[in-house]
Amino acid sequence: MRYYVIGADGKRYGPVDMGQLQQWVGEGRVTRTTMVVEEASGVQYAANVVQGLHFSQPTAQQQPQQSQQGGQYYHRPGYTSPMSGAPQYSGPVPNTGLSIGLAIFTMLCCGCMPLGIVSLVYAVQANSAVSQGNIAEANRLDATSRTWAYWSIGVGVVSGIFYAMAMFAGGMM
Repeated sequence: MRYYVIGADGKRYGPVDMGQLQQWVGEGRVTRTTMVVEEASGVQYAANVVQGLHFSQPTAQQQPQQSQQGGQYYHRPGYTSPMSGAPQYSGPVPNTGLSIGLAIFTMLCCGCMPLGIVSLVYAVQANSAVSQGNIAEANRLDATSRTWAYWSIGVGVVSGIFYAMAMFAGGMM
């Protein structure tokens, strides 16, 4: 399997195979929280999720720093990304594609388009946070997006029920 690496500068590098990816881990160019994208599926997640990729624990002698090779910036262990301005977080990466799809569905098919638009805005912000490696913020924004989408679905269902009741009552007279 081959992967693209999302550098600290937000650009995609690769595709590279597992051997090259492991070499970049050894050089400190890829950390546990560096975002990678599977070439075949396009699925994006933190590097610590990649099966078979091994990370060593940073020693006290390793100083947090940034490495530049060929104009390409990558994370060093303990380094905070200048893209996000926040400490890196290694946790589950939200499926922002699902949230974006849900938001679009609520905009097109539910009775409350404004709530669907708000949901879509939060979903796109969550996707951007994932791209920047700020997983904690991405999870927060993704949850907010889904909340707005669920409210939109609820309003749509209630509106549909009232509409059906009005049509039924109008037909009875």
